[in-house]
Amino acid sequence: LQATAAPRPSRRTVESVRTTERLMEVLDEAKAAEEQLEADGVDPQSIAEVGQGARHPCARAIAYINTLNSNNIYEVLLALPFSHAVLLLKVILRFFEAVSALQGGEGAQARSKALSAAATLQTPCQAALIAAYVHHSELASSNCRPVLLRL
Repeated sequence: LQATAAPRPSRRTVESVRTTERLMEVLDEAKAAEEQLEADGVDPQSIAEVGQGARHPCARAIAYINTLNSNNIYEVLLALPFSHAVLLLKVILRFFEAVSALQGGEGAQARSKALSAAATLQTPCQAALIAAYVHHSELASSNCRPVLLRL
């Protein structure tokens, strides 16, 4: 019998695992921060309304998601456990709802806000589609249908 050695993980694979672990941490932090806001009686929506949207837990998670690139996003989301994929979809849903609620005023500030939000839509859209594709069977049989319908 020939002994076969397991192939060593490539640098890309190791990097993907580290990135997946960091994404899981970011999602857990966002969930914990949002729960803390609710426990303190602070409406998470009010943070965005007073101009501190970057401090919102979902905004920090989206900022991390936007660091993923087309070379590693699929591998990262493929390794993401189902529970964190659901958190990811909920974060992306909140982000989409916030972007759709942007006021389309006449001012230059409103236009720049809308343009910067639109510029950050590509990676979250791609992440939502990949997560839904990878976990479609679990999503269909769980109580996540409302999240999917709202996406």
